[in-house]
Amino acid sequence: MTYKTGSIGDFMKWTKHVIAAPKAASKMPKRWFDSDKTAEKALATTTSPEAMVNDMDIVAFIDTELGDDLIVSFAVQDREDPTEVETLTLLRTPKYESLEPPEERGVSVSFERFRDEERELLEEVRYSEDEQTLHLATPSRSSDLDVRKLDAKELAAMRRVLRRMNYDGRFRCVGL
Repeated sequence: MTYKTGSIGDFMKWTKHVIAAPKAASKMPKRWFDSDKTAEKALATTTSPEAMVNDMDIVAFIDTELGDDLIVSFAVQDREDPTEVETLTLLRTPKYESLEPPEERGVSVSFERFRDEERELLEEVRYSEDEQTLHLATPSRSSDLDVRKLDAKELAAMRRVLRRMNYDGRFRCVGL
């Protein structure tokens, strides 16, 4: 068993025992849950230590398009239920962009988590191949994405589309 289950009172007694006799507790499980169901759900989630420490969003998979529309769409694991995903989409339509005022041209960013917000344009992308992270920034918010679950083909496609989206240098671009 890699965990213990019990009530808050049981947890309190166990914690006092661990503090009083740390050596006696060395062989005890280090995780505590209120039920086996909660333990199974929590232990089924594989979150990298970096993502936990840095509060990164984990990308489960992506979809990319190179055509009239340039799209990178990230399926980001929901923070409260890792079996659910929220979509973060980067979209640029160069074919029709000349019809828009210059200040409205660029890569639009939409994140399902923030549905009520107005359209925002991408200002910065930083990709770290070593850390397998992607940082996206708009004028009002930023997102740090853990892309460890993506395979090499997905990462190459993402990088290719992001480079194409920045054909006119509209956003700062590092590591692509």
